[in-house]
Amino acid sequence: MRLLSIFILSGFILVTHSGCSKKAENTSSLTIQLDPAVFGTSAHKLAASSNTNQDGPNWGLSDPTSLSQINCFGIVVGGPEANLRSSRCTNANGIEIARFEPRAGFFKVGDKAEISVPAGNDRHIYLFGLASSNGTCDPGFDISPDVQASKYSAPFVIGKAVANLSKPEEVVDIYLTNQFTNDNKIQDCSFFSDDGDQPEDITLSFYQSKRRYWIADNDLPRTVNFSHNGVSARCSRDGGTSFGSCDTSSSIIWQEADRGQDHIIEVTHSDGSIQTKTFKPDDQFGAVVFKSCNATVSNTQTSFSPIVSVISAPNQTVCFEDGTQISDGGPTLTPGVNTHLMVRQGQTASIENTSNHTVSMPNSGASTNIISGLSVVANQAAMHAVFVSATSSALTLIVEDSTLHSKQSGNALHAYTAGPNVTIDIDNAKLIGDLNNASTLVANVNTINTTVDDSELRGHGKVIDAYTADFTIRNSIIRAQGSMGILSHTSAGASTTIESSFLYDESGKGLKLDCTGGSPTVTLDGNTFVREIQTAGILGAAIVSDGSACTNNINSNNNDNLFCNRSATVPNFSAIVGASAATVAGTFVPGSNNGGTISACGPDIP
Repeated sequence: MRLLSIFILSGFILVTHSGCSKKAENTSSLTIQLDPAVFGTSAHKLAASSNTNQDGPNWGLSDPTSLSQINCFGIVVGGPEANLRSSRCTNANGIEIARFEPRAGFFKVGDKAEISVPAGNDRHIYLFGLASSNGTCDPGFDISPDVQASKYSAPFVIGKAVANLSKPEEVVDIYLTNQFTNDNKIQDCSFFSDDGDQPEDITLSFYQSKRRYWIADNDLPRTVNFSHNGVSARCSRDGGTSFGSCDTSSSIIWQEADRGQDHIIEVTHSDGSIQTKTFKPDDQFGAVVFKSCNATVSNTQTSFSPIVSVISAPNQTVCFEDGTQISDGGPTLTPGVNTHLMVRQGQTASIENTSNHTVSMPNSGASTNIISGLSVVANQAAMHAVFVSATSSALTLIVEDSTLHSKQSGNALHAYTAGPNVTIDIDNAKLIGDLNNASTLVANVNTINTTVDDSELRGHGKVIDAYTADFTIRNSIIRAQGSMGILSHTSAGASTTIESSFLYDESGKGLKLDCTGGSPTVTLDGNTFVREIQTAGILGAAIVSDGSACTNNINSNNNDNLFCNRSATVPNFSAIVGASAATVAGTFVPGSNNGGTISACGPDIP
């Protein structure tokens, strides 16, 4: 028997199990316990819902909007074997988001739960969370299809992970999401109507894209895979006016011109009956903007000089072929006005400059420039992976699903301008700074507004060097790794907001809010702060407010930051040091087992 224990701490789940010597045993027992400090512990107070669902139960409560309103949970586990895929759940968009068989619940947050799972690889663990009107949680949804929906909100998938239950010990991390949208809302499950032993006749699987900007000839993200238990299938791309062959026996590729049309998959069964499934691409990808390639960088290219003129032309979409790898000491690449550097989804390309800035944005003429799917590396002292210089016109820079990496004393992204407004939008990207005397993300003046979503910022120097610029960071990971130990450096007039993010002090010097003048405002809401190690002579604090010449206005409007300490050498762990009570709004709650107890943060981090 293997024992798998799941602990919910500091906004993520740690999963470990240990094996026994009985080789004949092929079952794992999962023991789960949620930390009440992260979730709700009393009855959900949201209003009753007047909505009715076409599919699934009519949930009695309105949807929760944060983890603090969740007081019941369920656990389900799936795998590649048929006996671990006989039940399914679909989200509010009608898309299947989970296949599984064992299920357990509902349990109160704080109670221990247990579920038996066949041992093996690729075990998909899903955590469902929902709210109860009276604080009680019906324990029988694993064996009964009758759910008392009127007393609950709709369930949401609040965490998931994949674990291999075949080794003596495993560690798996699950991030808890504080997002409650139609994408993770459970609209219906097969066992709600007790038909879990019969898979749905037609199920759809959409490409999970991280981008807003797609290359028009890239078929991969426009491919919808489907499965069915009929004998044949045909497809319509015009709402059923005409039918023809699907692109393959199990997929259909929708076209940009047809994105607003209903697409219908029609399946014929052995008894002659017909069943259909309809989807409209715009329902899933309505915000996508398509770009057509005007120029191509070949994967046989090895130097910058031949492509400088291609990239510097205005109004171009320059597409890098799959496998492109350029490492060269050549000139900086400067995209023209409204010129974009893109890689098709499912493909890779990288450019590295060993002498100069790798990419420098245009500095004249109003421009929107996009970097999508590309790895941009700077490997020369004082040179940057992406540089925004002084500009005489407004500039918007969009970086999505890309990596910006400074290997030496330059920055991953450095924006310096005294001109009109510059907007920087970073989405699903990774920014890395390797050296202590460099910053990862720099914006110098108050005409620069930077937004970071669903990204990772990692640096050995200043992770964020804001000066007077405004920053908003949401749903991201920030790792302060170097000897400077600085998370955010702000100056007069700056405003930095960090929400629903994980912040790791990996240098042992605190996540310093270092201001050198003026009166910056730092707003911290819904974050998890993890203190990893302790450095001799440094205060044992999660946040160190440092800067005698300025006032740190540290706000916690939603009162849901969590601090935990992993260092056993800090006897007096504090949440904040250096900011007076008058400059701290809201309540900052340290981890329940701080003061040097390693288990406060669990044995590992994401």
